Amino acid sequence: MFLLFILAACTEPGDTGPADVPPLEPPADGTTFQYRIADTSGSLHWPAAIGDGEYEGEPYTEITLGDFSVAQPEGIRAWMTMGTDDPTSARIKTIEVWSGNMDTPLLQYLFEPAFLFTFDPSLVDEPQAAEPTGQFVLSGVSEPMDISGTYTLSSTDEDVDVFYDRIEGCWIYDFDLLERGFQFEAQIALKSRMGVVKSEGLLGFSSIELEEIERP
Repeated sequence: MFLLFILAACTEPGDTGPADVPPLEPPADGTTFQYRIADTSGSLHWPAAIGDGEYEGEPYTEITLGDFSVAQPEGIRAWMTMGTDDPTSARIKTIEVWSGNMDTPLLQYLFEPAFLFTFDPSLVDEPQAAEPTGQFVLSGVSEPMDISGTYTLSSTDEDVDVFYDRIEGCWIYDFDLLERGFQFEAQIALKSRMGVVKSEGLLGFSSIELEEIERP
């Protein structure tokens, strides 16, 4: 569930953490992305976008993975705030998963309160609790959210191979989560000013890999 939350590598520039590890910075306005999505049925190719949005009448950063210009989109959409409490944190309000053949989301994670995620380079190898509260909605049927576990920043200087290049200096987050009785492990690689470079094991996909990035 966390992929869209950190697609933007979503902190504001700040003066925190060890002096030799600068904080993650978000991509420049106007940056466009394309990701290769792999699952048991093959590969998909989805665009991604980050920009100003609105949720329930309040301003948020909106992040999309997939084409949301069509009536029945297939993809993932999230609303979040970035760096409001401190420059190394972000809060996610809602994640929606769309199936491509419905007028409403297939899945929704409605966080209450908004879930805090920390991007602090001083916390390498220190597990952080992931125990959000709120509602999980499947095909319109709502139940209390049932997620627990940890996420850990395991490296701030890893080389990661993706479709078009080797990306140096990535941050690696490892997840150990229990969601509605299902235990799973996952990993996400982030790069400052690029966002998510690669993920494995999240949101039901084998992998999500950066395929293209164009900066303004």
